[in-house]
Amino acid sequence: MISLDGEWEVSDDEGEFTFTGTVPGTVQGGLILQKLVPHPYIGLNEKNMRDLENKSWIYIKEFELDNLPAEENVELVFEGIDTLSDIYLSGKCLGNTDNMFL
Repeated sequence: MISLDGEWEVSDDEGEFTFTGTVPGTVQGGLILQKLVPHPYIGLNEKNMRDLENKSWIYIKEFELDNLPAEENVELVFEGIDTLSDIYLSGKCLGNTDNMFL
C-alpha cells in the first residue's frame, strides 16, 4: 500500500490561489494556514469565505509505483471527497464524484 497523505499542490481554477495543502485537509484550512485569507472567525471575515465555495479547486500530487506487474489490479481509495470532483491519474479520467453525502 502507498499512502498519498501529506503535501499536495492546490490551486483554484481562476489562478487566484496556489499553495501547498495537506491531505487529509480542506481548502479553507490550507488557505488560513498559509495566511492567504483572513481567519473566518474574526469580525465579518466569514462572508469573504463564501466566494471560495464557487471556485473549482485542483489538487495535484506526483508519486511513483515501482515494480508493479502490468496484470495486477490496483485500487485507488479515497476516504472522502467533498461534493463534486473529477479524478485523473496520469492524464486519464478515472471517474468522478457527485456529493459524498448521498
